[in-house]
Amino acid sequence: MDPANRFAGEKTSWKVFVWNPETRQFLGRTGSSWFKIILFYIVFYGFLAAIFIGTIQVLLLTINKYTPQYQDRILPPGLSVRPQPFRAEIYYSLSERHSIELHNKSISSLLDSYSNEKQAQLIKCGEEPGPARLSGPDPHSAESACRFQREWLGDCSGLTDSDFGYSSGNPCVIIKLNRVIGFLPEVPKNDTLPIGLKYHPNVVPVACNFKREEDKGRISAIRYFGAGGYAGFPMHYYPFLGSARHAGYVNPLVAVQLMNVTRDVEVRLECRIYAKNVPLSARDRLVGRVDLKVLVRS
Repeated sequence: MDPANRFAGEKTSWKVFVWNPETRQFLGRTGSSWFKIILFYIVFYGFLAAIFIGTIQVLLLTINKYTPQYQDRILPPGLSVRPQPFRAEIYYSLSERHSIELHNKSISSLLDSYSNEKQAQLIKCGEEPGPARLSGPDPHSAESACRFQREWLGDCSGLTDSDFGYSSGNPCVIIKLNRVIGFLPEVPKNDTLPIGLKYHPNVVPVACNFKREEDKGRISAIRYFGAGGYAGFPMHYYPFLGSARHAGYVNPLVAVQLMNVTRDVEVRLECRIYAKNVPLSARDRLVGRVDLKVLVRS
């Protein structure tokens, strides 16, 4: 067969498939057939969508917007640190400005939410630590949260030193306790605390210790800044009742400043919370403590 004739025949058959004037079919179907198949799929997929929307609505009716439905397997909270919240490795060089600025930006992004403007809706509970502020009988009532003044972090507040001590080799670390709805830390007894740790009946203490014996001479001093001058979390910030009830809630913070860190040597520390209901576990290194690695290069 001549190629030109074969091409013409294929073109004609394709046109007939698209629209057949004899049978009045479009793409192999009549108008009524197309109407039936389109109607079928509209009903079919509409039914599937209705089932999906219905199950989602039923699920939403069972969700409590104030507290998680299942909390029986929630562990005691862990500690978070800035400037490196995920790795807890503070490595930088005094001669490289950009490495200092990376840490500064991380801390500043956290402390920006502690400005007076952003805490305008919170109440002033004072600097002196007070007892836990338990909620009223209504489990759904809104509760007022306490302010945390950035000034309480002293030399690590960024108000007097925008470098948070990094440019002078005295880096600051900001520590906070992760939020768990309804969790109320228990203050330990005075005689169970390490020697030198300042005790207050309404403060859950935080302390950092060297992990290796050889590191003890590599930092001249460890300074702590917090509410009332205490190294710990005041009880009047607990318990956290969830964002729906505690609108604008901010975590209390503790700032730790490492003074005169030895250059070009990695120093390892463990910062932990001292609370009776936050037990330390060798299997879970993230509960109630955080391991820090600090390296200040010349």
